[in-house]
Amino acid sequence: MPNWIKEPGKPIPSETIVEAMNLYHEYVRSQAGFVPPVTNISFEDANPDIRAVKVHIDVQYKDTEFNMRSVEPDDAINVYKYLTNQPLVCAKYATKKTSTFEATQQRVKVLSDRFDPETAESKKGLFMHGGFVVTGENEEFLGMINTGTADAEGYTEIGVRFRADAWSHPPENLGTTGMIGIAPNEHLQRTYPGAGTVAVCALWDYTRKTKELNHKIKGVDIIGMRAVAMIDNPGGWKAQAKAGMIPRDVDVVEAYGPEIRFQTQKLMP
Repeated sequence: MPNWIKEPGKPIPSETIVEAMNLYHEYVRSQAGFVPPVTNISFEDANPDIRAVKVHIDVQYKDTEFNMRSVEPDDAINVYKYLTNQPLVCAKYATKKTSTFEATQQRVKVLSDRFDPETAESKKGLFMHGGFVVTGENEEFLGMINTGTADAEGYTEIGVRFRADAWSHPPENLGTTGMIGIAPNEHLQRTYPGAGTVAVCALWDYTRKTKELNHKIKGVDIIGMRAVAMIDNPGGWKAQAKAGMIPRDVDVVEAYGPEIRFQTQKLMP
């Protein structure tokens, strides 16, 4: 296996790109019998005093039920505690950097505002393209996922982050230094195999639903969904592969670091 890091000042070797593509497509072939999660998407009538549309996504996958709902400003507390303040969680996500609570609050508000047609954020053309809190058994907070805008016109781009003790294969050091500021009695009592797969499949079903309801993205009809994943983060790109996304490129996001990443997408039928 190559080292999935681009050398400074040099292009990614063509053989590395070929090996990455082979790796992805070999995994796709191994999942030929994959049965996707069953999702149920519903929209709650807005309270007369609250303009925001409330979205609920219930997902059944194997023997586990996942619930997702449109994010609200108060969710910033859990998002910060379990996600954006955790180096272990951030290590494979976007810039790899943790965020302050204030920055987390701001980001959550942006994602929340997109469900309210009267906010400035929605009026940018991102109405209904926001964030979702994911919960498991007993409404335990598992993570946050989101849909937003991509660089390419007509595409929405997704993001997925789960707390480390919800991963299918959580790191061994969770009980010591792995989860900052989280006492052992606050750890989940179980893992959630397939959470990433559930998230990507749910976001795809939601994207299709928004297209059916004629929601656009920056005024343009939705033509597909995109995502990014470091190659050395197999949990991320394997979830995308199971959801039917295919790599359109293998490259480096210079602003994020030297890690080589899959750029994947799935087109509307």
